[in-house]
Amino acid sequence: MGAPMLKDDDVKAIIAGLPASMSNDRPTVARGRRTLILLPEEEAMILGLTIHTELNNQEIQSIFSHVSRTVNHREFGFIRNKEGRYTKLKPASKTKVDEFLVQYSRLELEIRRRGFVPTARRDDLGILAQEAMIAAVAVFNNPSIKFKSEMFIVNICIAWTYLIHAYYLSQGIEIIYRDKNGDIVKTRHGNEKYIDLNGCLSHPDCPLDNLTKKNLEFLLEIRHEIEHRGSDNVDQFLAPKFQANCLNFDHYLKILLGKEFEIASRLPFSVQMNDFTYDKDARAKKELTLPKELVAVHRSFERNMTREEYNDPRYAYRIHILPRTSNGRGGADEVIQIARTEKEISNAAYVVLKDREKHKFLERQVLDYVHERGFNKFNTHHFRQFWKSIEAKKKGKGYGTLLNKQWFWYETIYAPVIEHCEEMGETYRG
Repeated sequence: MGAPMLKDDDVKAIIAGLPASMSNDRPTVARGRRTLILLPEEEAMILGLTIHTELNNQEIQSIFSHVSRTVNHREFGFIRNKEGRYTKLKPASKTKVDEFLVQYSRLELEIRRRGFVPTARRDDLGILAQEAMIAAVAVFNNPSIKFKSEMFIVNICIAWTYLIHAYYLSQGIEIIYRDKNGDIVKTRHGNEKYIDLNGCLSHPDCPLDNLTKKNLEFLLEIRHEIEHRGSDNVDQFLAPKFQANCLNFDHYLKILLGKEFEIASRLPFSVQMNDFTYDKDARAKKELTLPKELVAVHRSFERNMTREEYNDPRYAYRIHILPRTSNGRGGADEVIQIARTEKEISNAAYVVLKDREKHKFLERQVLDYVHERGFNKFNTHHFRQFWKSIEAKKKGKGYGTLLNKQWFWYETIYAPVIEHCEEMGETYRG
């Protein structure tokens, strides 16, 4: 009677370095709970590890041999040298080897998390950073929680602080405050005082790029403004900054601590109950419902940013959401599509919005829009000076169109006009 077929879950467990009790093409040699056989997938992976990595036989053996299954160390030498029954063995590809090592590193991280082996302080902080960010996302995506933004910012501050502390420790950099005399600053209870997130960001060895810092600095300013005030209606307003922060965090988590700490694969796209509607005044409407203090912080912080900085996804992550239909029932379906080039955006927009004519506005309507935003001194003369300076009526600019000798503006003119007014400080306010 042949050996039972191996289940998919068993194969995955074996490839991950976990024990299996059966094989689909050869009998197992079992002694109690111990299985002394390697599956073909494992043999290919072991050969791939010998070719594509610098791991020695003992290190590779430690992955595939454990309490539930011991494999003789000589077997790994035979595989490496393709001796005996391994002469025709084909190695796993480098891509598969790399994927395997990432998965195994996550297994190692889980072993350290559960306390089976001692962990370095760096790893402990990395695990805490990871969990703090997962908590932040869980809070924000929880439909039963209304007090989202401050809780999210509190958690990401903890996450980033632990992440940067872990990095500094790995580099031999102190994470404690010292006074002007070089003495360690103590807490009220006599413990060493660790540097906070502001101290991490201002440290000369901070590994974060400038725009990632700006994103964090903006959220810190917002936190100080809304702290303990329970401000409403700010969640969607701040969402682009939050999304950018999450992506930045996962990027640096992998760069600074290792791919095993990556959390993106554990956090799928959140289902939204709000309809993604087409609304030219969406941002303006949000601002009208926000506390004036937050709007002031937002405008003040971004006033001196360049257009490139403002539009960089490391500062605020904004995407085009396009409804999608599949050509066939068997076609792959996705909740969102992200266009990566202007051409892709144009093509996708044409397919989805081809039956929608762009809204057109007279000059008076543009001025009304600007005045509603608080720039009451901005008049017709100022507007004409502005659109001439950016050649807004030049063909291909996309700011408007000429119909029956009458110029009409598209909604695309609103953002640059408001940005111009903000750059002029108090000139147009009144």
